[in-house]
Amino acid sequence: ELGWDTSAWRVQVDGVMGGRSSGYLKFEESNQIMKFTGNINLNGGGFSSVRRQYSDAKNLSEYSGIVVNVKTSASSLSSPPLGLHLQLHASYTNWGF
Repeated sequence: ELGWDTSAWRVQVDGVMGGRSSGYLKFEESNQIMKFTGNINLNGGGFSSVRRQYSDAKNLSEYSGIVVNVKTSASSLSSPPLGLHLQLHASYTNWGF
């Protein structure tokens, strides 16, 4: 099956910590592209994320890597830098990659 399983992905923002960040997720080009946008507000938790859980292990040995394209709007030197955290781990362990 080509494309993203659109019903499996969810957005989580810092509202769980009293924050004011936003996040929006949409799928484009027949679900071949996942587009995640949002704004980070540092008054609170300061994060916006997109997540998915799998119920079984995925064998990724035939792949050579992961490609992530990130665009950010210009910011002033006094702004904190943009960060990207990609976490891959089994739900039954605290070890991640």
